[in-house]
Amino acid sequence: MKPIGHALSVQLLQNALDQERIHNAYLFVGSQGVGKRTLARWLADQLLYLPGQRRLLLDGHPDFYTLEPLDTETGKRAVIKVDAVQSLIRYLRQQPLVSSRSVILIDQAETLTVSAANALLKTLEEPRKAVLLLTTDQLDAVVTTIRSRCQTFYLQSLSASECQAVLAPYVTPAPAELVALAPGQPGQILQHCRMVNALAPISSALAQGVRSPHECLGLAQSLKALTQTQQMWLLQWWQRSLFDQPHLLECFDHAIAQLQQSVQPELAWDVLLLQLNRNGVWAVTLPEPVSLHAPMPVTAEEAVERTKLAKSRQAQKSNGSKKTKSIATVIPVDVEQTTATSDVQTPQTPALKQLTLFPKRTVTGSS
Repeated sequence: MKPIGHALSVQLLQNALDQERIHNAYLFVGSQGVGKRTLARWLADQLLYLPGQRRLLLDGHPDFYTLEPLDTETGKRAVIKVDAVQSLIRYLRQQPLVSSRSVILIDQAETLTVSAANALLKTLEEPRKAVLLLTTDQLDAVVTTIRSRCQTFYLQSLSASECQAVLAPYVTPAPAELVALAPGQPGQILQHCRMVNALAPISSALAQGVRSPHECLGLAQSLKALTQTQQMWLLQWWQRSLFDQPHLLECFDHAIAQLQQSVQPELAWDVLLLQLNRNGVWAVTLPEPVSLHAPMPVTAEEAVERTKLAKSRQAQKSNGSKKTKSIATVIPVDVEQTTATSDVQTPQTPALKQLTLFPKRTVTGSS
């Protein structure tokens, strides 16, 4: 089934498929959650399908290879290093097993290091029996030599009707306050729905607020059990609600920076909550939980967090009664079999931008 929206790009790609005029590499550019990866996966599915044969699922297809800037041990965003590209090149030396070609998806191409990008150039020019699909939401960060070797498609935000059509299988109607955070970006809206549902168990405590230093420390103790992604979302939501108090915004910026730099979450929350308490900010109200019709797609980051949690539980089980040093384990909240995750940032990495779950803050007005 063709993806919803991006009619011109889909039509151009379909024409190329019909005429068998396939380019060596395609680069899909657009903002977060607009459908770059969805369009790339649709094209990959079309490229791998052979008429007369049973259509295989893309995930697990022997001729489909995905390269992502994700550390499988920590679950954090990273960079795509030259070693990963060299592994890809070795993979392409093999003949396709099922289809007439291999298809490579390089997600977030802006995270390719310079050496990795240079190692990829020859493959982009002569990919053998393969087609490379790259995605990015920051074109300027993609190495120029990579861009020049790709056919580029610029994806715009979806219309309101298209966005609702994408969201319909998961949530109808999408809450207006969450749609306003990412208009025309259904992928981002779904992430906001994940976050709201995951934070539902602590929403009453946040709405009730804290009015003493002792209560601040108690709430910080509860908040540290959230995943880093959930904490980042909560900080940005709370910050957004205080735009009329600009003197407090820097407190949130500082807390976000601390989490990105792997400061102990409880300490970061202690400092922030005490600062807010001194300035008369006691509570924050979260959106109502969202009723979902079907489990939402699991992202790569979600899969890693689930794997980490499973390994942690298995380790605890295998240790039995052995005494071990107590370590705070981050356990994501499971709501409707969906773990709430999003982009987790790696601090001080030149090749990465600082991702945000919300639109950039703009300050207007005259003094």
